[in-house]
Amino acid sequence: MNFIKKIKDLTSSSKSKSLNDFRKELKQRQQKIDEFDKQRKNDDVGFSLQEKAIEAYKAKQFDEAENHFLQAMNKGFYSPGGLIYLAKIYRKRKDYDSEVKVLEKGLQRLKNDKENNFGKNLVKVEERLTKAKEYSNREHR
Repeated sequence: MNFIKKIKDLTSSSKSKSLNDFRKELKQRQQKIDEFDKQRKNDDVGFSLQEKAIEAYKAKQFDEAENHFLQAMNKGFYSPGGLIYLAKIYRKRKDYDSEVKVLEKGLQRLKNDKENNFGKNLVKVEERLTKAKEYSNREHR
């Protein structure tokens, strides 16, 4: 008799609700884990793409370097060094508007990154952005 009572208790609406709540919470946690895993994988791919971009830049293959930097950023991988390299490519081409655009977007992403503290490197990106805006403004006069 005691066993039957326990089964009835487990299937009662209040117990079912808490079980459903538990299932929802478990599903939400699994979704967060999956999102984290996806971001980690994107970071790994992005880091690899950025390394290729830096190698191409040093070999003066600027089109290839730009392509790899942009692919890394499309994966959500932003770093101060990568932004500065890409900005240098645009500056060499005198494409100041693209330089400003990529630095603004990148700076916003870096400032919103709560897991990393870029410190002095953010200052370098901000300084580069200020200079790029000056060049862009001169070009549009």
